[in-house]
Amino acid sequence: MKTMIRATCLTLALFLINTPLFAGEDSHNLVTMATIVNNLNHHPSDSEKTTLEKIVNDSTSATERVIATSLINLNHKASGPDKAELEKIMNDSGASENSRTLATIIHSLNHQPSASDREQLAGITNGH
Repeated sequence: MKTMIRATCLTLALFLINTPLFAGEDSHNLVTMATIVNNLNHHPSDSEKTTLEKIVNDSTSATERVIATSLINLNHKASGPDKAELEKIMNDSGASENSRTLATIIHSLNHQPSASDREQLAGITNGH
């Protein structure tokens, strides 16, 4: 019985350690990518691409990796294959609202974000 209680407590502790404190909490990576998109002019700079490559290599979130990859590949607008991956995020009810918003903005991007896009990006970067 004691072994079962210990195992249950250990499992619960591991779950809590690996779960965000608030549902829908967005990562620092998502905020970083929103900032890059907000400052975008045709494509990310070399230093921004380095930051995005680090996200692709280090993030445990498939959503973050897809968004970062689409930004690395961006040249005035998202490529066809990247748009297809972004659409999956846009339609994923399990993805955070901010992830879906960022995917939608990148999907429709043409050279730089619109004024409306910038308002939405400000909501992400300001902890909306």
